[in-house]
Amino acid sequence: MRKLFTILTVAVSFFAIESAEAATIENNHNNENNTAGVETKTKRVSAGDIEYFTYNATAGVEASILIIGDGDTDLDLFVFDRKANSVTEDTDNLDVCLCEWTPTYTGEYIIAVKNWGNVYNEFTIIAE
Repeated sequence: MRKLFTILTVAVSFFAIESAEAATIENNHNNENNTAGVETKTKRVSAGDIEYFTYNATAGVEASILIIGDGDTDLDLFVFDRKANSVTEDTDNLDVCLCEWTPTYTGEYIIAVKNWGNVYNEFTIIAE
């Protein structure tokens, strides 16, 4: 039930992304200033809330998103394509999550981090 609730919440919220201020995570494989192709951000997701990101991926180039929380709550990680289809997810009971996939198109993917706890969770998101 929890998984279905999260998927529905994220899918419905997907359409509000254009008006929301979602952070962008860049796929830096071709960026001369970032030869490792990795971007790291630290964010905070409030209790019971969802934090959204857009991720610019390249078709056929393996993509990965890792989140490492502060240990206080359970976090789940979801990846959706531009049509709000689920691409991959990590929904265990930890606040360390990893999603890896090979994008089928070049463009934006939606990343959602859900906090199941009663307090905020400050996490680091690492995109490669």
